[in-house]
Amino acid sequence: MADTTKDKILTYALTPLSWIYGAVVSFRNYLFDKDILKSERFNIPVITVGNLTVGGTGKTPHVEYLIDYLSAVYNVAVLSRGYMRKTKGFVLACDKSTPDTIGDEPYQIYQKYGFRVKVAVCENRKTGIRELQKIDPNINLVILDDGFQHRFIKPKVSILLTEYNRPFYTDKLLPRLSPSSSLCDRNKMSGKYHSSQLSHHDQQFGITCLPKDILHSLHLQQYHARLP
Repeated sequence: MADTTKDKILTYALTPLSWIYGAVVSFRNYLFDKDILKSERFNIPVITVGNLTVGGTGKTPHVEYLIDYLSAVYNVAVLSRGYMRKTKGFVLACDKSTPDTIGDEPYQIYQKYGFRVKVAVCENRKTGIRELQKIDPNINLVILDDGFQHRFIKPKVSILLTEYNRPFYTDKLLPRLSPSSSLCDRNKMSGKYHSSQLSHHDQQFGITCLPKDILHSLHLQQYHARLP
């Protein structure tokens, strides 16, 4: 009973902060929707992999899954922010890289796929893509790890992951941790912003609107990512 009372008090206390957070996020999205804040589209396809949930939803394994499929037909580069690294700015992964210089997850990706793809980190994703293109003009596909919320770039495809047992549409906004219509609606707008949809029927995330050239290269009619 005491725990239930504490939970209720905490919920009431944090709800106004969630409203403020939701208003700020909605206003930011409005600025992008009205082109007040500008999004840039690059001359090569960009795929973003992200989530709306605090904590892990398998973004890095999914990036690795995409590398496995796409690197056979595309010159792929992976760009991440490099969370918790001790460096700043653009850093291209190399044999001397460590988790301190590029972050744990980019380091893991480089150790597995560095011989097949370029891996880099940069806080400014637009700068990161430009630097990658300067380093290797043959790059023709960029995967943004944890880049869904980075709306300064217009991706060709956005992949939004959600936990099988805790889908984002049942979650609460920070810091309360109610679903946000502005966030959820943005994921359904496959025409303007995204080529993605969430299948509630089988509780798996399916990309059914991938560009035809990617679908053809994958030899798939429909691309699905199921979380364990």
